[in-house]
Amino acid sequence: YGKLTRAFEKAITGYHEEMEIGSDAYSMIYDIWNSRDGIDRIRLLLVTDGEVIQRKEKERKEKISGYTATYEIWDIERLRRFRSSGTSHESIEIDLSHMHGGGVPCVHVINEGLGYGTSAAVFPGQLLCDLYDDYGQRLLELNVRSYLQARGKVNSGILETLYEQPERFLAYNNGITIVAEELDIGPLKNGSLGIKAIKGLQIVNGGQTTASIHRAGKGKGSIAKFKGKKADLSKVYVQAKVTVIDREQFDTMVPLISRYANSQNKVSEVDLRANHAYHVGVERISRRTWAPGEQSMWFYERARGSYQTKKSGEATTPARKKDFENRYPPRQRFSKEDIARYENAWQEEPYMVSRGGQKNFASFMSRIGELEEGWSPTLEEYKKLIGKAIVYRQTQKAILGLKADIPAFRANVVAYTVSALA
Repeated sequence: YGKLTRAFEKAITGYHEEMEIGSDAYSMIYDIWNSRDGIDRIRLLLVTDGEVIQRKEKERKEKISGYTATYEIWDIERLRRFRSSGTSHESIEIDLSHMHGGGVPCVHVINEGLGYGTSAAVFPGQLLCDLYDDYGQRLLELNVRSYLQARGKVNSGILETLYEQPERFLAYNNGITIVAEELDIGPLKNGSLGIKAIKGLQIVNGGQTTASIHRAGKGKGSIAKFKGKKADLSKVYVQAKVTVIDREQFDTMVPLISRYANSQNKVSEVDLRANHAYHVGVERISRRTWAPGEQSMWFYERARGSYQTKKSGEATTPARKKDFENRYPPRQRFSKEDIARYENAWQEEPYMVSRGGQKNFASFMSRIGELEEGWSPTLEEYKKLIGKAIVYRQTQKAILGLKADIPAFRANVVAYTVSALA
């Protein structure tokens, strides 16, 4: 970690000025220096084909040049365990025993024979802020949507309460719903029952609450009167329902928990299928495949609002915003409903496309059926999908230019024209 630490410390002090512009590391060192005012936290990751025998925790600094630092080691053994687990991402494990009192007090109910157990707890707002800081959107991978910013009344209200009445947040907010693979529950320092650790943590309802707490705590609230101001999270508490689910029932129960728990912002049937293996696979390949010319990518918005979330997280300066939009042009964003339109029209089912987004999507998903976890389309299949998207969108553009000849039902004409082309 010493080399990583020294590299960062040199970068933020303008070391690029002493480097050759054509050197391998110049652009990285310059980017760190240029973004220094927008950096909130540093993550140092060490990847090695060796095996870590002893982790030297004492050598790790909590802060580097005033910036909060976190550390992570991926050695050959951890990579082996991850590969053999058969999952597409490593589960989140958090240790709560370091908190004041030794954990989070809870009430626990065990449902013998039903494959799950539930705990009710109250989480400090600062804890949720720190978790989002560490893991970001990974906390919400099983949520049906990403952060929707503060444009809706509900999310604006959350921010208003956090800034103006933080001590009433517990009373006003519906709380969050968490699913987990394992809970470490035991006596705390005062003898009461509490949660000491959580393995496989995922927030399936309350993503808007969690992200809003993080933004307010970091002074990134998007409401004009709170710009640049940090909310006092020491007064913020959030009720949490934590459900431990047997692994074999995860795929069955989690979508239902999402369906019944999400009531603040409307959840459509399209949203509820966001975690189907097909959509996860398309998203995965879209993030690593460049369009011809290698200047831009198509952005698949698997979870509603994820494009804006990624943009707001990366585009911290005008220059970085321009870089993001060059890499992911808004015109190259597509959604689950879009895929259903392109594919069903190409399958010569324009009548189904004409029935509307949700019914057409349901028809598309029934044709796909169930897929194995970890499924991903081949590069050729993904390119064909984008080809269909281009044909469909160019057809839309052409028919939009014929308003005088086609004054109504243009969406239907598009679907039938693409089917005729197919």
